[in-house]
Amino acid sequence: MRASRARMPRGWLACGAALLVAGCAGVVMPQPAGGTLPSTPVEEAEAQRRAGDLDGAASRFALLRDGAPADVRAHLGYLRAQLEAGRRSAVRDEYAQRASLPAALEVDRVLAERLAGDGASSTLRDLYQRALQREPGSPWWPLAIAEVELAEADAWRLRREEGRAAGDRGAEKDADLQARAALVRADAALDRAATLPGAPLEVDIVRGYVRAVEGDLAATSAARQAAYRAALDGFERVTVLAPARADGWYGLADMQTRLGDSGESLRGWMEAVRRSPADAYPRMELGRTLQQLGRMEDAARAYEQAARLRPRWAEPWIRIGDSWAEDERWERAADAYRTALEREPGAVEAWARLGAVLERRGDRAGARDAYGRYLEQGGERKQAVQRALERMDRAPGQR
Repeated sequence: MRASRARMPRGWLACGAALLVAGCAGVVMPQPAGGTLPSTPVEEAEAQRRAGDLDGAASRFALLRDGAPADVRAHLGYLRAQLEAGRRSAVRDEYAQRASLPAALEVDRVLAERLAGDGASSTLRDLYQRALQREPGSPWWPLAIAEVELAEADAWRLRREEGRAAGDRGAEKDADLQARAALVRADAALDRAATLPGAPLEVDIVRGYVRAVEGDLAATSAARQAAYRAALDGFERVTVLAPARADGWYGLADMQTRLGDSGESLRGWMEAVRRSPADAYPRMELGRTLQQLGRMEDAARAYEQAARLRPRWAEPWIRIGDSWAEDERWERAADAYRTALEREPGAVEAWARLGAVLERRGDRAGARDAYGRYLEQGGERKQAVQRALERMDRAPGQR
């Protein structure tokens, strides 16, 4: 279970921390040499999954699950590998069959119902509450409830930002109250999970992201920094206790980034990349950190690696273009933005960036065309782009 950034990295919610909340799709790439050996069979299978061997990981997790049917982590690892391989229908049918057997365990029934459900927070909350009533000694069900509440809190945080941007103080205040209430419920569920025998490290990881959202909601800089430092301490504990786990490094590096420690976050993201070579997200964050440090060529390389992992994804190429634009390498930047649009024609933001680069190069016709396409496709920065067009119209030689 683990936790793009408009404050919290969304990778945690889609593909890791909330596997009990939502499924995810993955990408593959060979694992680089130099990684330390995982310390447990589950971590070995996780490393195999992160390296892109989804069939091998699924087989290994299945063996672990069948050897210890009550091991929830083995079930979750198997489920994650199958979902990343695009086998949602097959794994849904498999768990429906497992849940129908007389010897079915609670985890079989919960995952069967989860895969068959609509994924709504209320549905999931009820599902895990029922599981907790039937199996009160398991830390996994209060942990899953905490994840639901964390996802709710982050959704309300986003609504708060939308209300603030729209100048709607009532909506902003209501969303803030709802987010804080969800965090209180998440903490209560985590407190319960932590007291139960066999509480997994996921409790610390989810707690770290609860503190992160708390920091995002903080009214003062001091409160925000304190919350982020509390989150960092939790993630650091995870990396010490289980250094092979990529999710601990993700959280640690993200908190270091939020606290403004670029040097430490650079080391953290490099370790996250080493631990999770098949995931584009840490490479994107590594590139962002290198860019902040002024290492534009290194940043572009990191983004290019992410682009190879996600060949139909425009964002790495937009970031590559941004890196070259900051370094005033206009031709390279323009080529990167064009590549982004080839990969994902709907990546409207690339048109605005391409227009700006072409304008800087003096290619006014090309800039007008790019800005025009941005406006045609409904880009959000409409006024800024229109001002750029007006600026070019006022330039000498345009009339």
